[in-house]
Amino acid sequence: MSSARTLLLCLALLSPMAAAQTPDPQANPDYAFEAEQARKREMEAAKKLLESPTLDDFQRADLMLRLADLTFEEGRSLYLKAWDACYAEPSCTEPDLSESRTWLEGSVRITERLLRDHPSYPGTDEALYALAHTQQELGQLDEANARYTELVRRFPDSEKAPQAFLQIGEYRFERGELMPALNAYRRAAAFEGFEERPYALYKEAWVLYNLGEYATALDTMQQVVILSEDSALPLEQEAMRDMVRICVDADQPEKCVTFLEGRGDTELVQSTLRDLANTYLESGDHEQAIQTWKRLIANDPRSEHAAHHQHQILRAWASAGRLDQALDALDVLVDDYGAASTWARHNAARPDALEEAQSTIETDLRELAITWHTQARKLGTGPDALRHYEAADQLYTLYLERWPDGAHGYDMRYAHAELLWDTERYAEAWQAYTQVVELDPRGTKSLEAAEAAVHCAEKLAPEPPVAEGLEPITMEPWTRKLLDSLDAYTSLYPTGPRTREAMYRSAWLYYRHNEFAEAATRFRVVIALDPSSREAEYAADLILTQLEMTQAWEELAATAHAFANEPRLASEDFRRNAGVIEGNAALVLADK
Repeated sequence: MSSARTLLLCLALLSPMAAAQTPDPQANPDYAFEAEQARKREMEAAKKLLESPTLDDFQRADLMLRLADLTFEEGRSLYLKAWDACYAEPSCTEPDLSESRTWLEGSVRITERLLRDHPSYPGTDEALYALAHTQQELGQLDEANARYTELVRRFPDSEKAPQAFLQIGEYRFERGELMPALNAYRRAAAFEGFEERPYALYKEAWVLYNLGEYATALDTMQQVVILSEDSALPLEQEAMRDMVRICVDADQPEKCVTFLEGRGDTELVQSTLRDLANTYLESGDHEQAIQTWKRLIANDPRSEHAAHHQHQILRAWASAGRLDQALDALDVLVDDYGAASTWARHNAARPDALEEAQSTIETDLRELAITWHTQARKLGTGPDALRHYEAADQLYTLYLERWPDGAHGYDMRYAHAELLWDTERYAEAWQAYTQVVELDPRGTKSLEAAEAAVHCAEKLAPEPPVAEGLEPITMEPWTRKLLDSLDAYTSLYPTGPRTREAMYRSAWLYYRHNEFAEAATRFRVVIALDPSSREAEYAADLILTQLEMTQAWEELAATAHAFANEPRLASEDFRRNAGVIEGNAALVLADK
């Protein structure tokens, strides 16, 4: 009978209930407790058996290794319990792991004694591996690496050797020691039956990548993809994504695509091309990204993703500052993927895709219009600024044609009006600002739009003519529009910040066109709004002037009297002068 079998038999005899009561996690709800009790019984049995003088050297070493394993398991169990307790306590940020460490350190001491006292033990490779693994758990990484290194040096053909090489590779990689790490990963991957061979190759590929050996790294990562198909390790998708990154840096995109096409998975090819395009974009290579998205569309022009790919092409051109190409890409997006397009009819059974496409078109038009308008303002003047203004204008116009009453129609109309003002197209700007006010008089931008409409009309209205008599003068069209805008402002915003000023301005225009009755009515509104204001004094003065011009002496005397005796109106000098005017009017009346 072998020493291992003898040892197991001895343990069973010393702990007769251990095997019979091995907990079943499905049938026994107290599995963790039972497992812990079974482990402790086995440890006690092992300790008693170690006191027996009848054990031979190898049996004793076997038993010590088993005891070290059980001690390690106890330490791990206490570690998990400590963290579970910490998670359950909101105020806990770090559990007390001292008891767990005590058990793990005990496992280290047992294994070290085994190696010291039994140098010829056939399971020395397993003992070295167990010791290194426990030291890793304790954070003793240098010591663990030394044990792994001893294991592969002394037992290069051990079943534990590939895992030890892998851990040596990880240790060196974390320290930036790329060449030693590469050697260790390669030694691990050389074991054909090693379960973690795909991972060892994966790390080997990344070391090669970091060393700048892109072509070799790419070949290795493709090998990982192939091996991962039959591996329990979930590496295939991650390796696929990383292969794309390496393809870009190796400047071998076709190699990736050919590799995937050879695997016969069309969707995988498309998915990888998408990853490839995004990787190009992240690296700043807009043109390569655009070519890749164009390839995606060409591969499957009716795909539900095609509209998104065209959107990406548009955004890439825009990011690259290529306005002409961006506008061309936008035309394709609108024409080829709009609601009435062939693509939309083909995807009629995919309402989500259609809705997303229309939402994408709307968002692209809106955001790019605003972005280019903002850039134009920053550029100020010159050909580049003008080109940005022109591009933004095209997008605003197209947007308002397609979504005049949409959720963003109001804001876009105001933004377009601002662009028209910026480019001194005052007639169009006046129309746009006026539409903003009409669309929603209480909107967030409507007060500003109403004021801007006044400014646009002021730019276009001629200077009022100098009257040669008292007959009313016909108003020019833009003067009438200016009055319309002033009236809209004062009627919609009676408490607005510029209402008094707007009312005075409209009254003055009527005054200059000899429409004195309407002018006087408006001047009196100005006075009523704030008798102490500068506009009120000007208004009162012009009321008196027009009464004198029209020789309305009785009304002049009465009005001047009222103004002279209104303490809130204007300045003392004005009121004194009004009194003089009253006296003069009275003299004229007396002469009659």
